[in-house]
Amino acid sequence: MKKDHPMRYFRNYGDLEWIPRREYMNGPWQYVASAKDDDGRVWDIVDRQDTGEMRYTRI
Repeated sequence: MKKDHPMRYFRNYGDLEWIPRREYMNGPWQYVASAKDDDGRVWDIVDRQDTGEMRYTRI
């Protein structure tokens, strides 16, 4: 069963899209921080230094 991961808002990072853990692990992504979304759930924030793109995931 595939989980639905909508855009989520993070106070210090804005609206972020989901990135699957495997894509994070295999790509040029770097861990930034753990942060709570507006619902109070904690996620891992990652970014790509070459593009400045940020996403949320579970590491």
